Amino acid sequence: ILPLLLSSSHSASVYKTNVQMKHKLKDSQEILSGLAQEDYAVIKKNALGMKSLNSIEFFVRQRPEGYRTQLKSFQFSVEKLLRHAEDRNLDGATLAFTQMTISCVNCHKELRED
Repeated sequence: ILPLLLSSSHSASVYKTNVQMKHKLKDSQEILSGLAQEDYAVIKKNALGMKSLNSIEFFVRQRPEGYRTQLKSFQFSVEKLLRHAEDRNLDGATLAFTQMTISCVNCHKELRED
């Protein structure tokens, strides 16, 4: 997904290579793998990584309210994902992952509109 974003015709400053985004992409791929294999340890480990990166990003990037709202939505989804992984609830974790993915798409829409 990241190479597609980087090749976008939108502002290069919005999509410049970003270490945090690369880590988030890797973590999200690992979470999907964990869901497919019902490996709750993998889900939890990578969700914790995403939670940490999101907290840093919230303070580092000063963007419009819509962007910050999407970051909050992302954080909420990641926290739900963690709870469901701890409860070994595959359906709940899958839904939380889907909600997290939607927040990613919406956040990038906000960045493109900025």
